[in-house]
Amino acid sequence: LLSAALALSLCAMPAMADDGDGTTTTPSKAVWTQSVGSITVHKYEFNGADSEQKTATGENNDAVPEGAHALKDATFTAYQVWDKDDLSEYYNGSSDKALPNVDSLIKKEKGNYVVADETKTPKVAEGTTDADGIATLNKDIRDENSTGLPLGLYLVVETQSPASVTTRCKPFLVSVPMT
Repeated sequence: LLSAALALSLCAMPAMADDGDGTTTTPSKAVWTQSVGSITVHKYEFNGADSEQKTATGENNDAVPEGAHALKDATFTAYQVWDKDDLSEYYNGSSDKALPNVDSLIKKEKGNYVVADETKTPKVAEGTTDADGIATLNKDIRDENSTGLPLGLYLVVETQSPASVTTRCKPFLVSVPMT
């Protein structure tokens, strides 16, 4: 339910940088000091009423709903939608590039979400949640010497779930880096 908490549409915002005093500024150009990053997904099982559900924002004050439990053994797969250059152009406004619609990147097969065209959106990383419900996607599976995910825009899909999961989370976009 809350696995997309860190990624909910924040990639549509301009790049932000921390000034060190707790405030953020929007630079005129996206400047990244690292060439790789990672994605961390938190997955919870929650059987509460729909009225109890809330949209996560990724802010520090977000709280897991009472009664939600960390879910082990859910696998998330990251597919690269844009590379660093494409993402930089988007953040800097130097092209007419618009965020792709997630629905155009996926399709449903047997009730599960799958990537519509893996040749255009290649699989880059996988991670399975641990006992704390945390999956870290931090290695480019296309490169055995990888030390992280290349900067870019990723589609994250819950590709496997424990039997107790009746509905997988909807795929979402997340940029690396994202503050």
